[in-house]
Amino acid sequence: MKLYKTIPVFLTIILVGTLCSIISAALEEDEPPFDANDTVLVTETNTYVDYIPVYVEQDGNMKESLVNYIKDEIHEMPEYLKNKCMAVYIINDEQMDVEAEDEAYGLTVQNKNKQSAIYFNYDLLNTGGDEQIKDTIYHEFWHAFDMYVIFPYEYSSNSGMEELYKKYNDDEGDDISEFFAKQGANYSLDTNGIRNKEDLYAYYEAIEKV
Repeated sequence: MKLYKTIPVFLTIILVGTLCSIISAALEEDEPPFDANDTVLVTETNTYVDYIPVYVEQDGNMKESLVNYIKDEIHEMPEYLKNKCMAVYIINDEQMDVEAEDEAYGLTVQNKNKQSAIYFNYDLLNTGGDEQIKDTIYHEFWHAFDMYVIFPYEYSSNSGMEELYKKYNDDEGDDISEFFAKQGANYSLDTNGIRNKEDLYAYYEAIEKV
């Protein structure tokens, strides 16, 4: 066989192999970062992640590995986000319906003492991959950060953020506080979506993180 005939075949083999690798990697990224066959938590589990109380309102279906994954992500967070949260609740979809008006992966609420509690919907997170889980966790902690001031939503309602909201918000369903939390998660996870917007990135860099 002549050389000029073998080259296209060789290149095709390489191309197919490369595509298979890319597809395989993409599928792996979409897979949940926990073992679906892992041990089911048999009792309600209340514990601490650093100094944050974490309550698992067990319904008999929650897997230990996903609960631990959420706890590990919280542990890895910077202190300025963790210290604005009073407590975390990991609950199922039915329990979340009681807390939230709409179906939600997460929810942050503030009590009359201006302390923030974060709720995570185990059932929805159980269907998501690594990216969705991390984004949800950071999104809600940025809500708590935003609420932890004399005037709730002080960070997301100041003039600097208002200008950025008008400039960059591309979701009509997002009010300014949602935009703030969404971009805060992008900042914490260092996504290209915020890196490419220098003024937006600079806003989060300049926030006093105490």
